[in-house]
Amino acid sequence: MSQKTILVTGSDSWIGKWIAQLAHQEWWKVIVHSKTDTDELKNIHKDLEWSDKLFFDISDQETVKKEIWEYIKHHGCIDCLINNAGVKTVDIKKIEEFDGKKSLAEREVNVLWSLYCMQSVIPAMQKKWGWSIVNIASMKWIPQLSTISSITYAAAKAWVLSITRSIAKTYGKDNIRCNAISPGYIQTGRSQKWSDETKERIDWGILLSRLGTPDDIAPVALFLAWDEAKYITGENILVDWGYMLKGK
Repeated sequence: MSQKTILVTGSDSWIGKWIAQLAHQEWWKVIVHSKTDTDELKNIHKDLEWSDKLFFDISDQETVKKEIWEYIKHHGCIDCLINNAGVKTVDIKKIEEFDGKKSLAEREVNVLWSLYCMQSVIPAMQKKWGWSIVNIASMKWIPQLSTISSITYAAAKAWVLSITRSIAKTYGKDNIRCNAISPGYIQTGRSQKWSDETKERIDWGILLSRLGTPDDIAPVALFLAWDEAKYITGENILVDWGYMLKGK
């Protein structure tokens, strides 16, 4: 079996980094990515033998096309895209604080960027007849977990799920699978800034005894990427440590 190639956007930290590392362990040819050639990107590229490195701004549609198409032209098809890059930038406590410009910027990061990447890899996947796309969403789209602080982030991630199903439905005929993962609360740099009140609420809602970590998400992403999930498409896997059952 020939080695498959996987592009993990935002792979210089947290979830993306763990996915890239696990993919390397499972014998994928990994393309690591960041917006700029950061020290973190250089380090992971160095650590992952025979990996490739791309750095470009995925908020620029034409740049995304150019960089990905140039890679495919010189190295061959990208068999799997992990759309991991995304941020939560809007955090409000009441509707009076809502800022339309900031909210539109957050939507662009979490929705349009993933579309730019899919737009760039799908034509090559069609020619090769298949393989997979995995979009990283969030459990915040779940209605019972709605909060004012995530008012636009939740909407953006719900949009990601809608896009996932649209791509799956449209390109299934080409054997292209598109699925999503909705992580719950994860230990990242952002979690270190949570208030005591937030930590207490999250701890109360988790059924499986601990906060999640990026290495809890990586195996799910690789499962969806690989042949073990060859008949799964248009689906979303909730990885929330039981939070939806109890949390609020």
